[in-house]
Amino acid sequence: MERFTYTRTGQALKNKYSSLILLSLADLVAWVIPPLLMPRPAGLWVGAGGLVATLAVYWWLTASLRTCHVLDGDRLILRMGRSALAVDLADVESARMAGHGLRVPGEAGVMYAPRTDTLFMVADHRQLVSVDLSRPYAMKVPGQGICQFTRIVLSLDEPERFLQAVAGRRGQVHLDRPQPAAGGEGRPGATSPAPPVVSEGPAPGGAALALEGLVKRFGGFTAVAGVDLAVRYGEIVAFLGSNGAGKSTTIRMATGLVRPSAGRVLVEGRDLWAEGAPVRRLLGYVPDTPLLYESLTAREFLWLMAGLYGLSRVEGRRRADELLRQVGMERWADYPIRAFSLGMKRKMAIAAALVHRPRVLLLDEVTNGLDPRAAREVKDFIRQAAGEGAAVLLTTHALDVARELADRIAILHGGRLRAVGDLEALRSAAGLPGAGLEELFLALTAEAEGVSA
Repeated sequence: MERFTYTRTGQALKNKYSSLILLSLADLVAWVIPPLLMPRPAGLWVGAGGLVATLAVYWWLTASLRTCHVLDGDRLILRMGRSALAVDLADVESARMAGHGLRVPGEAGVMYAPRTDTLFMVADHRQLVSVDLSRPYAMKVPGQGICQFTRIVLSLDEPERFLQAVAGRRGQVHLDRPQPAAGGEGRPGATSPAPPVVSEGPAPGGAALALEGLVKRFGGFTAVAGVDLAVRYGEIVAFLGSNGAGKSTTIRMATGLVRPSAGRVLVEGRDLWAEGAPVRRLLGYVPDTPLLYESLTAREFLWLMAGLYGLSRVEGRRRADELLRQVGMERWADYPIRAFSLGMKRKMAIAAALVHRPRVLLLDEVTNGLDPRAAREVKDFIRQAAGEGAAVLLTTHALDVARELADRIAILHGGRLRAVGDLEALRSAAGLPGAGLEELFLALTAEAEGVSA
C-alpha cells in the first residue's frame, strides 16, 4: 500500500480552513473560563462539554488536511475530506502530468466540470496529474450532487512518484497520452492485418456523426484500430461483423461510454470527448440489453426520460403519447414494464432514446433474440426514425438485418474497417459482381481471419 499526499504544497486548501481553525482555537480557550467562574460541578461539566464540542469541530474542519490518496493492490483510492472514490486500475486508460493550460473550476476542493466530464480533487493548481478512465465513474460532489466523469485531475506533492507507482502496478497504463496504433500493434504475436479494402476517409461536411481515426487499446491488445466513418442525416449505416470484431467497442466510444485511446468522435462537427455532456444530449443510445425502470409503467418511464432531458411537463407528456403511438404500445401504456416481452422492452428502449429528438441514434444489436414479428416492428421503427431525419448507426452480426435496413454497410473485422458502401460498392471492392452479402462478407474478411479481434 502506497500513500500520496497533496497538502504539503496545498497552501490554497490550508488557507481555506485557517480562519475557521483559528476560530475553533479561540473557542477552545473560551471554554476554559466557565469552570473558573461557575460553581462546581456545573462549571466543570460545561467546560468539559464545550471542550469536546470544540475538538469535534476542529477534527471535522481539518479532515481535508489529514487525508491522502492510496494505491492499494489493483485499486486507487482517492480521498479528499469526506469525499472518497475507488478506481480500478484496469479502468485507468492513461495517467500523465496535466498541462499548464488546464482550467480548474475553483480554488481548491472537490469539483466537477460538466463541459469536460472531469472531476477535480485539488489542493492547489501547481502539481496536477490527469487520469483518464476507460469508462465513466460517478461520485457525489459537494454542492453538485451525483456527477459522472471520465477524467480525474489530482494535485499531488510527488506527482512523479505517483505516475511511476501506477505504471508499476499495471504496466498497461500509459504515462503519456496514447498514440494511434501502428500497423503491427495488437494482440501479442499476431500478424498485422492488411489495410482496409475501402477507406471511408475524412467525414463529409454535412455528416451528423463522424468517427475519425478511432483506436481503442486494452493493455497490449488493440480492439479497434483506426476506424473512420461518417453517417449523414436520415441515413442508416450498419456495422456488420462477427462477434468480437470491435462493433460494440466502437459504438460505446461513439456514445461517450468508453474513452478512445486515440481519435475523435464528432457530432454535428462538435467533439464529443472535448465538450462532454452538451454534445451527448444530441445522441440517443440503445444498448444490446434494454436498460429500463421495470417497476414503472411504459407511460411513466417515458415521462421520466423526458424530464431527465429537460422537456417541460406538457411537452414530455405529449412526446410520450406520440412515441407510444409510434411503437404500437398505446394499449400497454399503463402496464408495468416488467410484464413486457423482450420485443416490447426493445421498443420501449428505442422510444426512450428518441424522446428528446436526438440528431444521432446509436443502436447495439437491437434485433438480437426477437421473434420475427417483434423484429419486424423494431426494424420499422428504426426506418421511421431515419425518415424523420435522424442519423442511425447500428451494429449487427445478422446479414439479413444489414441487407434489409442499411443504406450503407461498414464491414468490421479484427478491429479494422474492411469495406464501406452499398452492395454495389462492396461488390466492386471484393471484385465479385453479382455476389450476395454473405459471399461478400466472407471474401472481404478472409485475408484477415487470422487476426480477428
